Amino acid sequence: MPEHIEKLPQAPLQEVIFELHWQLDIEKESGLSFDKEFQLASGRFDRLASSTLPYYISLKPPIMPDSLFAYKAIHQYWKSEKVYPVTQLGPGVFTVNETDKNYKWKTFKSDIFQGIEWLRESYRDKLNINFIEIKYIDAIEITDEESLKLPEYLEKNLKTVIRNNIKLPKNVLSGLQLAQRFKLENGSHLNLVFNNGVRNIDQAKVIIWHTSVNTDGLIKFEELEKWIEYAHDICSTLFKNIISEELYERFSKAN
Repeated sequence: MPEHIEKLPQAPLQEVIFELHWQLDIEKESGLSFDKEFQLASGRFDRLASSTLPYYISLKPPIMPDSLFAYKAIHQYWKSEKVYPVTQLGPGVFTVNETDKNYKWKTFKSDIFQGIEWLRESYRDKLNINFIEIKYIDAIEITDEESLKLPEYLEKNLKTVIRNNIKLPKNVLSGLQLAQRFKLENGSHLNLVFNNGVRNIDQAKVIIWHTSVNTDGLIKFEELEKWIEYAHDICSTLFKNIISEELYERFSKAN
């Protein structure tokens, strides 16, 4: 395969997501998880983020309490209306999302750590991180003919073999969902998911695959940069290794 290009002209990337969770408290009577400092912390976060990301969207109806949204984003911060990247905050959760249009790893990583700095300044109590993930979502448009030969397409183009050794009716495989999870070092996991679908914008048939690395063990803020680089390297290397030379050439062509 040719030398890797930092940003492929026709990359299949749809979205890349960084997500971080921290431990919440448990309300004794109801058993619900809640972020006891969230209301004040979200106000501090808003003041810090608004100078860089001035366009704000609330995802929560005002009458609903924050406690019903544990580990769900309820505040969004954009540079302008629906212009990525977007930083999101909720009780126990912080995310940064980017799309292919502006994605470059160094810039995305900088956005992540800017947001993490705001997060740490917003909470007076120390946050205990209990989940962290980097996820890449890619999609490849396929022809009607290729959609009738999904196993063959995956084997040829994404080096993934699907084989059933049981007797099946002689029908065409029309739906695909394959999920694999691999144990890595330091308590991390690599997740690889394939499925087929239809893209909403143009109704084109596509193969969608998610590549993510996560850990659900406790990790210190001081260890985040090393882990994030590690997770990105895993995803980047896998992308280079999984796609065929034919696909790589297709992604490398200028528009």
